[in-house]
Amino acid sequence: MKKLILSILFILCLSFQASAWNPMVTLSGTSAVVITTPTYRAFGSCQGSCTDWGTTATASITVVSGSNQCIIAYAISGADRTFSGATYDGNAMTLIVAEYDGNREVAMYQYCTAPLGTGAKDVVVTISSDHVIALWAAQFDGVKISDPINTFASDMNTGADPNDISVTVDTTGQDNCLLVSGVSVSDSTETLAVDGTGQTLLGYVQEPGTIAANGGYFDKATAGSQDQDYTSSGTWTDLQEIVIALNPAGS
Repeated sequence: MKKLILSILFILCLSFQASAWNPMVTLSGTSAVVITTPTYRAFGSCQGSCTDWGTTATASITVVSGSNQCIIAYAISGADRTFSGATYDGNAMTLIVAEYDGNREVAMYQYCTAPLGTGAKDVVVTISSDHVIALWAAQFDGVKISDPINTFASDMNTGADPNDISVTVDTTGQDNCLLVSGVSVSDSTETLAVDGTGQTLLGYVQEPGTIAANGGYFDKATAGSQDQDYTSSGTWTDLQEIVIALNPAGS
């Protein structure tokens, strides 16, 4: 009997060792979390109606189906005006940052509350008194909805370099963020362009009579410091830029 018990214990010991050290044995119910960079899905603007003088501007965007969705909006208006709010499909958006340089007011908003729905949706921004507003909105998927904004930075270039602007963001500690830039110049006759590498154009708002050219761009970020550089075609000294970093879902 004693030998039988010892034999059983010996077999159990061998089985335990094999399970503990065999690299092919995995724990049941666990898997690696794959984190990927948020993706751009759709863009809309007030193109065609930005010349309207008033206290609101509307950008129509056709939202597509996806998961972990977020809407980002960037707007610019004139002197002595303040953005008082924004809505997505009638729901209040959250202000990320607003800046004023004495000549132009810019602001960036987010709406990352599920569900976004699909099809044509309106993003509406409101300012404190009548003026022209240039506005765009974009949809992104794969965003960490509970904490969408990793960080942001901005610059209101009022003459340091007449046709160039650069903003540095630092996403230390988090890979796979997506950088989203709103860039504008206070002269609608000028055009904006990437001055560097990596940035991809989302879309553009520019038409005769508007207060500004207004562009949206995105770029994949790695953990750490990264510049987002842009230039204008002329020598106008008022350029504006806001850059945010979207956290990836699963982070």
